Amino acid sequence: MQTRSLSPSKRQPSSLGKGALVALLSGFGGLGCNSVVGLDDLRIQSNLPGELACSDPTGFDGRGCFSCSPTNASELLNACTATDCTPFDNETRIPGFAAIGARPEPTAVEMEEAPAVPAASGDEEEVPDPSLPNCAELSPRPVYLYGSSALNLALRTLAQAISNTATLVYQNNTSCLGLDAILTGLTRLKGTAQYWAANQNEPLACRVEGEQPADIGLCDVSPESCSPGFAGSNNLVDDLGPAQIFMFTVPNGSTQTAISAEAAYAVYAYDDGEVEPWVDPTSLLRRGEGSGVQLTIAASLGLPPRFWRGVIKERSSEVKPALLTLPDPRRALGITSADVADEMDARANLRTLAYQHFDQSCAFTPDSSVGSSDKRNVRDGHYELWAPFHFYTRGPNGRTLDPFVAEIVSYLTGARSLPNRNTDFITTLKQGGLVPPCAMRVTRSREGARIEPYEPMASCSCYFDASPPGGIVREDCTACDTSAECPSTAPNCSFGYCEQ
Repeated sequence: MQTRSLSPSKRQPSSLGKGALVALLSGFGGLGCNSVVGLDDLRIQSNLPGELACSDPTGFDGRGCFSCSPTNASELLNACTATDCTPFDNETRIPGFAAIGARPEPTAVEMEEAPAVPAASGDEEEVPDPSLPNCAELSPRPVYLYGSSALNLALRTLAQAISNTATLVYQNNTSCLGLDAILTGLTRLKGTAQYWAANQNEPLACRVEGEQPADIGLCDVSPESCSPGFAGSNNLVDDLGPAQIFMFTVPNGSTQTAISAEAAYAVYAYDDGEVEPWVDPTSLLRRGEGSGVQLTIAASLGLPPRFWRGVIKERSSEVKPALLTLPDPRRALGITSADVADEMDARANLRTLAYQHFDQSCAFTPDSSVGSSDKRNVRDGHYELWAPFHFYTRGPNGRTLDPFVAEIVSYLTGARSLPNRNTDFITTLKQGGLVPPCAMRVTRSREGARIEPYEPMASCSCYFDASPPGGIVREDCTACDTSAECPSTAPNCSFGYCEQ
């Protein structure tokens, strides 16, 4: 292959050093070397004599996999598994990839006219319909939520379950504005909001008189991603919730099935990255700088949002129709989240690309196979593009000041069971493309951070797999009423199944 350097842009980002770029875009050579790479400080498994027993050279179609119990991020990414994987060949697909370490440092592209993130809620001043009920007068007591749209389905389920004690009033905007609504209070609900009544599946509308402070901020990302240089706040409480999953997405008319971190970096960072077929910047869709989708994928790639090429879509709901109306679906590429990509019409028209992270020898989709909804590769560490959801509230020393609001958050995080036992919050999260902590086997502190092995106190792994959509009772899952019925290999009866 002919070696060719990528032409630098006219602007030099001060936040990206040469070492970071070389680490991000260098070839890592499979499982036979020993180096530290990327944002996550991942280590490739070395073939020292004592470690050969953990390397299965036949795994991943001969690329090799880690066959022992994983103990770190690299081993999790490359652990042997029966789920489908699709390798992305960096050497063939990325021009000049083999010689990237010897090339002059390429320069990422800074957007010339990226739209500014609004400083307050709403895109424009809205005059609510005076015939709508006043949100503040709803009964029982209204609790105000603001921010990310990822939990729409879960909020409906929660609202119905606690309809005797609280009314959830919600306004949707970007993740970082959800944080700002609590951290500074400058972002507030105004105009028209939505709420759910008991046994009401569709949200109803209410009017906000003036401006209403939020009680809970909904956010896909950590404060550090929204506010670089964030040094903490004595009045901000950050409770982690379910895993929110993100992906690279193409129309069904595309022939592509996988993408690597190195390829995605080159496609979105360079004027002439020339990773076919993603060479037309007008066919590359991205999100705004305050979007949790954008910030999470940016953290995984090590490419700050302000240096991404592509057409900005400020809301998740805009990405799907935009991808489907691009003139050449073969060149189209966008980023989105599972709550959008898992919708029935989205699955019929869009395809989630398998993703191969730095230090990984094969690409994986979030689910174990096409058509599945089990998020198996997210839950066991093979799929890297996810982050814990954040629920932000006010209070000193890490404790929410209002105990009533704290109770609502405990339902959202899964720390407390819903009072209405006929309401299944785990299934609701699965239907919305999210994974509750009890179904996870890996954890991380924030987006882009190192993935680590994790064991929940009370696992719901079997129950999550059995729940719709696509529910399947695994062969290793035994139904139970009490732990006395469970074998020693899975001694705990949890959510109706014997778990380890």
